[in-house]
Amino acid sequence: MDIISFPTNPNLRAIGDPQLSEYIVENDNSNQKVDLSQNVLSFILEGNKKIIAECGLKEVNAGSFVMIKEGNCIMTETCNSSSRKFRSLLFLFSNDMIQNFIDKYKITIDHQDTAASLNVFPSDSYISNIVNSLLQLRDLKMDVRNKILKIKFEELMLFLVSTHGNNFLQTFASESADEQSHFLEVVNQNKLNKLTISELAFLSNMSTSTFKRTFKVHYNESPIKWFTDRRLENAAYLLKQKRRRPSDIYEEIGYTSLSNFTQAFKIKYGETPKEHGA
Repeated sequence: MDIISFPTNPNLRAIGDPQLSEYIVENDNSNQKVDLSQNVLSFILEGNKKIIAECGLKEVNAGSFVMIKEGNCIMTETCNSSSRKFRSLLFLFSNDMIQNFIDKYKITIDHQDTAASLNVFPSDSYISNIVNSLLQLRDLKMDVRNKILKIKFEELMLFLVSTHGNNFLQTFASESADEQSHFLEVVNQNKLNKLTISELAFLSNMSTSTFKRTFKVHYNESPIKWFTDRRLENAAYLLKQKRRRPSDIYEEIGYTSLSNFTQAFKIKYGETPKEHGA
Protein backbone atom coordinates (compact mmCIF):
# COMPACT_ATOMS: atom_id res chain seq x y z
CA MET A 1 0.00 0.00 0.00
CA ASP A 2 1.34 3.41 -0.97
CA ILE A 3 1.91 6.04 1.69
CA ILE A 4 0.21 9.38 1.02
CA SER A 5 2.11 12.43 2.24
CA PHE A 6 0.55 15.78 3.15
CA PRO A 7 1.36 18.56 2.49
CA THR A 8 2.95 18.37 -0.95
CA ASN A 9 4.85 21.65 -0.49
CA PRO A 10 8.26 20.60 0.93
CA ASN A 11 9.04 24.16 2.06
CA LEU A 12 5.92 24.57 4.19
CA ARG A 13 7.58 23.50 7.44
CA ALA A 14 10.48 25.90 6.94
CA ILE A 15 8.29 28.82 5.91
CA GLY A 16 5.80 28.27 8.73
CA ASP A 17 2.87 29.52 6.67
CA PRO A 18 -0.53 27.81 6.82
CA GLN A 19 -1.77 25.98 3.75
CA LEU A 20 -5.32 25.49 2.48
CA SER A 21 -6.25 22.62 0.20
CA GLU A 22 -9.50 21.11 -1.01
CA TYR A 23 -9.34 17.32 -1.09
CA ILE A 24 -11.77 15.39 -3.32
CA VAL A 25 -11.96 11.67 -4.16
CA GLU A 26 -14.61 9.85 -6.17
CA ASN A 27 -14.05 6.33 -4.86
CA ASP A 28 -14.18 4.92 -1.35
CA ASN A 29 -10.70 4.50 0.12
CA SER A 30 -9.97 1.96 2.81
CA ASN A 31 -7.07 2.02 5.29
CA GLN A 32 -4.83 4.47 3.46
CA LYS A 33 -1.47 5.06 5.13
CA VAL A 34 -1.04 8.82 5.47
CA ASP A 35 2.10 10.69 6.53
CA LEU A 36 1.21 14.16 7.79
CA SER A 37 4.25 16.44 7.94
CA GLN A 38 2.06 19.22 9.32
CA ASN A 39 -0.87 19.38 11.72
CA VAL A 40 -4.22 19.62 9.98
CA LEU A 41 -7.79 20.74 10.53
CA SER A 42 -9.95 18.65 8.22
CA PHE A 43 -13.48 19.94 7.61
CA ILE A 44 -15.65 17.18 6.14
CA LEU A 45 -17.91 18.64 3.45
CA GLU A 46 -19.23 15.44 1.83
CA GLY A 47 -18.96 11.80 2.90
CA ASN A 48 -17.47 10.25 6.02
CA LYS A 49 -13.98 9.57 7.32
CA LYS A 50 -12.45 7.15 9.81
CA ILE A 51 -9.01 7.93 11.18
CA ILE A 52 -6.77 5.63 13.21
CA ALA A 53 -3.74 6.97 15.06
CA GLU A 54 -1.89 6.01 18.22
CA CYS A 55 -4.90 7.19 20.26
CA GLY A 56 -7.23 4.78 18.46
CA LEU A 57 -10.13 5.20 16.04
CA LYS A 58 -12.17 8.34 15.45
CA GLU A 59 -15.11 8.75 13.07
CA VAL A 60 -15.84 12.09 11.42
CA ASN A 61 -19.06 12.71 9.52
CA ALA A 62 -20.05 15.44 7.10
CA GLY A 63 -20.66 18.67 8.98
CA SER A 64 -18.02 17.94 11.63
CA PHE A 65 -14.28 18.39 11.62
CA VAL A 66 -11.15 16.89 13.12
CA MET A 67 -7.86 18.32 14.36
CA ILE A 68 -4.96 15.93 13.68
CA LYS A 69 -1.41 16.11 14.98
CA GLU A 70 1.41 15.64 12.48
CA GLY A 71 2.66 12.07 12.10
CA ASN A 72 1.43 8.76 10.73
CA CYS A 73 -2.23 7.78 10.63
CA ILE A 74 -4.53 5.48 8.67
CA MET A 75 -7.60 6.88 6.95
CA THR A 76 -10.74 5.39 5.43
CA GLU A 77 -12.97 7.66 3.33
CA THR A 78 -16.54 6.86 2.30
CA CYS A 79 -18.18 8.87 -0.46
CA ASN A 80 -21.50 10.67 -0.11
CA SER A 81 -24.24 8.32 -1.36
CA SER A 82 -25.81 10.88 -3.70
CA SER A 83 -22.82 12.83 -5.08
CA ARG A 84 -20.47 9.80 -4.95
CA LYS A 85 -17.72 12.05 -3.67
CA PHE A 86 -15.70 12.47 -0.54
CA ARG A 87 -14.79 16.11 -0.10
CA SER A 88 -12.95 17.92 2.65
CA LEU A 89 -11.17 21.19 3.24
CA LEU A 90 -7.69 20.82 4.74
CA PHE A 91 -6.19 23.63 6.80
CA LEU A 92 -2.55 22.71 7.50
CA PHE A 93 -0.60 24.50 10.20
CA SER A 94 2.65 24.22 12.14
CA ASN A 95 3.38 23.65 15.83
CA ASP A 96 4.88 27.16 15.87
CA MET A 97 1.47 28.62 14.98
CA ILE A 98 -0.09 26.83 17.95
CA GLN A 99 2.67 27.97 20.30
CA ASN A 100 2.43 31.57 19.06
CA PHE A 101 -1.32 31.47 19.67
CA ILE A 102 -0.82 30.12 23.22
CA ASP A 103 1.79 32.77 23.98
CA LYS A 104 -0.14 35.65 22.44
CA TYR A 105 -3.32 34.97 24.40
CA LYS A 106 -1.51 33.78 27.56
CA ILE A 107 -3.36 30.46 27.61
CA THR A 108 -2.61 28.11 30.50
CA ILE A 109 -3.06 24.45 29.64
CA ASP A 110 -4.00 21.93 32.32
CA HIS A 111 -1.65 19.16 31.23
CA GLN A 112 -3.05 15.64 31.53
CA ASP A 113 -1.23 12.30 31.50
CA THR A 114 -2.11 11.70 27.86
CA ALA A 115 -2.97 14.00 25.00
CA ALA A 116 -5.08 12.77 22.10
CA SER A 117 -3.57 13.25 18.65
CA LEU A 118 -7.09 13.32 17.17
CA ASN A 119 -9.80 15.68 18.35
CA VAL A 120 -13.23 15.65 16.68
CA PHE A 121 -15.48 18.71 16.97
CA PRO A 122 -19.11 19.20 15.92
CA SER A 123 -19.82 21.90 13.43
CA ASP A 124 -22.31 24.73 13.93
CA SER A 125 -23.38 27.88 12.11
CA TYR A 126 -20.27 29.78 13.23
CA ILE A 127 -17.90 27.06 11.98
CA SER A 128 -19.89 26.78 8.74
CA ASN A 129 -19.42 30.50 8.15
CA ILE A 130 -15.66 30.16 8.73
CA VAL A 131 -15.44 27.25 6.30
CA ASN A 132 -17.37 29.20 3.66
CA SER A 133 -15.02 32.14 4.13
CA LEU A 134 -12.00 29.84 3.77
CA LEU A 135 -13.37 28.47 0.49
CA GLN A 136 -13.50 32.03 -0.84
CA LEU A 137 -9.73 32.44 -0.32
CA ARG A 138 -8.62 29.94 -2.94
CA ASP A 139 -8.31 32.46 -5.78
CA LEU A 140 -6.42 35.13 -3.85
CA LYS A 141 -2.73 35.78 -4.30
CA MET A 142 -0.53 33.61 -2.06
CA ASP A 143 0.80 36.39 0.16
CA VAL A 144 -2.66 37.86 0.78
CA ARG A 145 -4.17 34.43 1.38
CA ASN A 146 -1.49 33.49 3.92
CA LYS A 147 -2.03 36.70 5.89
CA ILE A 148 -5.77 36.07 6.06
CA LEU A 149 -5.25 32.40 6.91
CA LYS A 150 -3.19 33.34 9.96
CA ILE A 151 -6.03 35.54 11.16
CA LYS A 152 -8.59 32.81 10.44
CA PHE A 153 -6.46 30.33 12.36
CA GLU A 154 -6.54 32.53 15.45
CA GLU A 155 -10.28 33.02 15.03
CA LEU A 156 -10.80 29.25 14.89
CA MET A 157 -8.60 28.58 17.92
CA LEU A 158 -10.27 31.32 19.98
CA PHE A 159 -13.69 29.94 19.12
CA LEU A 160 -12.69 26.35 20.00
CA VAL A 161 -11.11 27.41 23.29
CA SER A 162 -14.23 29.37 24.23
CA THR A 163 -16.61 26.51 23.36
CA HIS A 164 -14.56 23.38 24.20
CA GLY A 165 -11.88 24.51 26.63
CA ASN A 166 -8.16 24.52 25.90
CA ASN A 167 -7.08 20.95 26.76
CA PHE A 168 -7.13 19.99 23.06
CA LEU A 169 -4.10 22.26 22.63
CA GLN A 170 -2.01 20.06 24.90
CA THR A 171 -1.00 17.57 22.22
CA PHE A 172 0.37 20.36 20.00
CA ALA A 173 2.12 22.25 22.78
CA SER A 174 3.80 19.30 24.49
CA GLU A 175 6.90 17.41 23.46
CA SER A 176 6.37 14.33 21.31
CA ALA A 177 6.19 11.08 23.23
CA ASP A 178 9.33 8.93 23.25
CA GLU A 179 9.41 5.92 20.96
CA GLN A 180 8.55 3.41 23.68
CA SER A 181 5.56 5.39 25.00
CA HIS A 182 4.33 5.96 21.46
CA PHE A 183 4.62 2.23 20.67
CA LEU A 184 2.68 1.22 23.80
CA GLU A 185 -0.04 3.78 23.07
CA VAL A 186 -0.45 2.44 19.52
CA VAL A 187 -0.79 -1.13 20.78
CA ASN A 188 -3.14 -0.46 23.69
CA GLN A 189 -5.44 1.96 21.89
CA ASN A 190 -5.72 -0.17 18.74
CA LYS A 191 -5.89 -3.68 20.19
CA LEU A 192 -9.49 -4.13 19.01
CA ASN A 193 -9.15 -2.39 15.64
CA LYS A 194 -8.79 -4.58 12.56
CA LEU A 195 -5.26 -3.57 11.62
CA THR A 196 -2.47 -5.61 10.07
CA ILE A 197 0.95 -5.83 11.69
CA SER A 198 2.27 -3.66 8.85
CA GLU A 199 -0.32 -0.97 9.64
CA LEU A 200 0.44 -1.09 13.37
CA ALA A 201 4.14 -0.75 12.59
CA PHE A 202 3.40 2.27 10.39
CA LEU A 203 1.48 3.96 13.20
CA SER A 204 4.44 3.22 15.50
CA ASN A 205 6.92 4.76 13.01
CA MET A 206 8.71 1.41 12.81
CA SER A 207 9.53 -1.18 10.19
CA THR A 208 7.50 -4.37 10.49
CA SER A 209 10.52 -6.34 11.70
CA THR A 210 11.37 -3.72 14.35
CA PHE A 211 7.74 -3.66 15.50
CA LYS A 212 7.74 -7.45 15.95
CA ARG A 213 11.00 -7.39 17.90
CA THR A 214 9.82 -4.52 20.11
CA PHE A 215 6.51 -6.28 20.70
CA LYS A 216 8.28 -9.47 21.81
CA VAL A 217 10.33 -7.48 24.34
CA HIS A 218 7.27 -5.81 25.90
CA TYR A 219 4.67 -8.61 25.70
CA ASN A 220 6.78 -11.78 25.52
CA GLU A 221 4.72 -13.26 22.69
CA SER A 222 4.09 -12.65 19.02
CA PRO A 223 1.82 -9.72 18.07
CA ILE A 224 -0.47 -12.01 16.05
CA LYS A 225 -1.19 -14.23 19.08
CA TRP A 226 -1.54 -11.28 21.47
CA PHE A 227 -3.97 -9.35 19.28
CA THR A 228 -5.94 -12.50 18.48
CA ASP A 229 -6.38 -13.20 22.21
CA ARG A 230 -7.49 -9.61 22.93
CA ARG A 231 -10.09 -9.74 20.16
CA LEU A 232 -11.40 -13.13 21.24
CA GLU A 233 -11.69 -11.80 24.80
CA ASN A 234 -13.72 -8.92 23.40
CA ALA A 235 -15.86 -11.43 21.51
CA ALA A 236 -16.53 -13.34 24.72
CA TYR A 237 -17.62 -10.09 26.39
CA LEU A 238 -19.93 -9.16 23.50
CA LEU A 239 -21.51 -12.62 23.48
CA LYS A 240 -22.02 -12.94 27.24
CA GLN A 241 -22.60 -9.39 28.45
CA LYS A 242 -24.06 -7.68 25.40
CA ARG A 243 -26.01 -10.73 24.18
CA ARG A 244 -24.67 -10.33 20.64
CA ARG A 245 -24.98 -13.18 18.15
CA PRO A 246 -21.86 -14.87 16.70
CA SER A 247 -23.05 -14.16 13.15
CA ASP A 248 -23.24 -10.43 13.98
CA ILE A 249 -19.77 -10.01 15.44
CA TYR A 250 -17.30 -12.28 13.63
CA GLU A 251 -16.36 -9.62 11.05
CA GLU A 252 -16.14 -6.97 13.78
CA ILE A 253 -13.69 -9.22 15.63
CA GLY A 254 -11.56 -9.57 12.51
CA TYR A 255 -12.57 -12.90 10.96
CA THR A 256 -13.58 -13.40 7.34
CA SER A 257 -15.98 -16.26 8.07
CA LEU A 258 -18.16 -17.45 10.92
CA SER A 259 -16.61 -20.91 10.77
CA ASN A 260 -13.06 -19.57 11.26
CA PHE A 261 -14.25 -17.44 14.18
CA THR A 262 -16.04 -20.42 15.75
CA GLN A 263 -12.95 -22.61 15.44
CA ALA A 264 -10.61 -20.01 16.97
CA PHE A 265 -13.05 -19.26 19.81
CA LYS A 266 -13.45 -22.96 20.66
CA ILE A 267 -9.68 -23.47 20.75
CA LYS A 268 -9.33 -20.63 23.29
CA TYR A 269 -12.43 -21.22 25.44
CA GLY A 270 -13.30 -24.88 24.93
CA GLU A 271 -16.80 -24.06 23.71
CA THR A 272 -18.39 -22.50 20.66
CA PRO A 273 -19.43 -18.84 20.62
CA LYS A 274 -23.07 -19.92 20.63
CA GLU A 275 -22.54 -22.09 23.69
CA HIS A 276 -20.66 -19.28 25.45
CA GLY A 277 -23.47 -16.81 24.88
CA ALA A 278 -26.25 -19.18 25.90
